[in-house]
Amino acid sequence: MTAFDFTELLGSTLHSKGNAEVATTTLGTNGKEYIALYFTASWCPPCRAFTPVLIDYYLQPHIQEKLDVVVVSSDREESAHDEYFAKMPWLSLPYVDRDRKKVLAETFEVKGIPTFVLISAATGQVITKELRFFVEKDPKGHFFPYPEKSIRTVLSKVVTTTTTTGHESFSGKTLALYFDGNPASSKSSQETKDALLSAYQETKETALAFEVLQISWEQTAANHATHAAQVPWPTVAFDEKFDTAFHLARLYNLSYNQPAIVILDPARNIINKDAAGAIRKGHKFPFSALKVVDLNESSISNNYSIWEKPAVIVYLESVAGDAEKVEAVERVVNAVAERIHEASVTGGAPVCTDESCDIGGGVAEPDVIFFTVKAKHEGARWYRQSAGLGDEVAPDAILYDFNKGRNAFPFRGELTEDNLVQFVQDFKTGKLLQLKEQEAKEEKL
Repeated sequence: MTAFDFTELLGSTLHSKGNAEVATTTLGTNGKEYIALYFTASWCPPCRAFTPVLIDYYLQPHIQEKLDVVVVSSDREESAHDEYFAKMPWLSLPYVDRDRKKVLAETFEVKGIPTFVLISAATGQVITKELRFFVEKDPKGHFFPYPEKSIRTVLSKVVTTTTTTGHESFSGKTLALYFDGNPASSKSSQETKDALLSAYQETKETALAFEVLQISWEQTAANHATHAAQVPWPTVAFDEKFDTAFHLARLYNLSYNQPAIVILDPARNIINKDAAGAIRKGHKFPFSALKVVDLNESSISNNYSIWEKPAVIVYLESVAGDAEKVEAVERVVNAVAERIHEASVTGGAPVCTDESCDIGGGVAEPDVIFFTVKAKHEGARWYRQSAGLGDEVAPDAILYDFNKGRNAFPFRGELTEDNLVQFVQDFKTGKLLQLKEQEAKEEKL
């Protein structure tokens, strides 16, 4: 195999332990088919937690023989980098090449660390920027190098515990992918299962084209069989569940061993990526995505996480004991979320092939998503502090944008529908950022 020339990307020289120089041209040789860039730093707690996991993963012979890893350090001091890197069994970008480190972070759109990017050694093309999550979900490397499979491909190979098998049994139906945790371990898990059973029965009584596919996280065949026997829908067979669960969890960015429900329409577009909340609240078929979600219940609203889309967060902890006030503010927030959602709908119908669906038409992708906070939430407290707000004394709001410099903007004014819509519009036009930059300049004077 002819290796791609990585010298333009990484420079002519890399470092091994002790800062010994290694020619970059050696990458992708000796049977190595993949290069991974590991963006990390010793001061980062999640990095320190992930690095030992990654070392164990890498040292497996079937991984090590195919993969070269290069550290791209965000350490603030070279000595800290050297001490951290000394524990690792791979290569590193020279610490002194800070300009190249910055270019690499921009090139691969690194928004946080740790980030682990997998690249083809033959072509230099990015395979995935989410390798960290695959390592965590697949610590034995069963599915390395993680070729992406479409939902139709995964479903076409499904084998269930019933006589119903394969994608054909779901054809033309709205489908719920139910990732079954252990209901006994969590009150919300049991509530979710009970609510789904009730919703499923209702769809059958009204002859709606709806089916559930259960993917059990149970680790033993006996427990798996018990869970399958408790429900009226098909369950992925025990011998097939790991393969199916891995690829479905990858498609929808789900955590292993956590209960979840994903609703797909007959064309296999996502109706609701986080449907457990809607179903527990008694929402009816097709269980559309909630436009406003409390952060204590989920970090996903309108099918996007708070890390994917700018988010308006409305704080209601100060009036949590007054149901009437909470309901009044929630009505405002829901009305604004609906207006923003409707404004984002594009024309045309989705176009689907056997392998994928073009979601460019007929699908709403919100510019901004919405959350409430009705009880203590440490993340929400940090977001409001980032916006310059102190403790909540009355309902207020911020807009937090993780993807554009992690900016946080305070809402100023009365929480009315028109004011909140204007707040979002001011964000979209850049007015909020201009005000923030102006205030920062004035503080320096």
